Amino acid sequence: MAPLQQWKKKRNRTCLVREWILRREEYGAYNNLLKELKIEDAQQFKNFIRMSAVDFEELLTKVGSEIEKQDTHLRASISATERLMVTLRFLASGKYFFFFYLET
Repeated sequence: MAPLQQWKKKRNRTCLVREWILRREEYGAYNNLLKELKIEDAQQFKNFIRMSAVDFEELLTKVGSEIEKQDTHLRASISATERLMVTLRFLASGKYFFFFYLET
């Protein structure tokens, strides 16, 4: 094959999503830790994202429709609540995004 044809040749992908990402709904930080903090320990929730649960819900109602994405036939989208939570955690921590990749 000519080099140009090799470059244009499509790669066979064995999977679209890694197995550990598929378990995010069951074991992810958002679905476990943050929901429990919101219900059981309001002070730690506030410490985690630097915002009370009431303020979080108010902010979500204001920006939720802007940050919400549509599900596709390939995968479910990340909810507006989870998007906002990750963004606030990122802004509150001052860490690089790479550290969140390692954390989840």
